[in-house]
Amino acid sequence: MFGLIAVAGAKIWVDNKVDFSENRNLIVAAVTLVLGAGDFTLKLGAFTLGGIGTATFGAILLYALLRGQAPAPAGK
Repeated sequence: MFGLIAVAGAKIWVDNKVDFSENRNLIVAAVTLVLGAGDFTLKLGAFTLGGIGTATFGAILLYALLRGQAPAPAGK
């Protein structure tokens, strides 16, 4: 199941021309795949978040933390 979701995500990256030469994008993708494929489960009291959920929220948080200032596009 996760393989199908990972490939669908990769298609979205390709369709949106995500630049994997930027370390931020590469790190977010790698950590997300490791969390999801490894089924990293997060338990907080009675709340449990499975691997795909943990990977999703991990990607959102990690991207926000690594966002910083993007370099200006060429020619501007």
